[in-house]
Amino acid sequence: TLMRSSAASDVYKRQLYEQAGADIIFVESLESVEEMRMVNEAIAKPTIANMVEGGRTPYLTAQELQDLGYRLVVFPVSTLYAAMQSVLDVLGELKATGTVDLSAGKMVNFTQFNDLIGLPLVRELEENRFDSVAKKLR
Repeated sequence: TLMRSSAASDVYKRQLYEQAGADIIFVESLESVEEMRMVNEAIAKPTIANMVEGGRTPYLTAQELQDLGYRLVVFPVSTLYAAMQSVLDVLGELKATGTVDLSAGKMVNFTQFNDLIGLPLVRELEENRFDSVAKKLR
């Protein structure tokens, strides 16, 4: 099986990057599992896969990618897509009912949110406890 010409060209370019000392190789927008396999057979350096839901590259699990020879994988927009759907759901509920009570169980609470964004450390800094904060950050 031959790779489409642009994929073959991409592999050739990535082999040049590899020879120049690149630590990891990325070939964008491969369109088949076979192309993905051939890239990993042609390139000795670790390769990275970019899994975008609805993208051109076949959407595979981390294990399937590892089986094809990928050493790293990113899912760069998965959480953003999920967060956006949650925003739309909450806003839809607010528009329809005038409240977000039904969505409350899907949200972090006020304390969890503050902890996630590091507010306790900020408050500690505000209280001039720089020494204790510096120890926590080390």
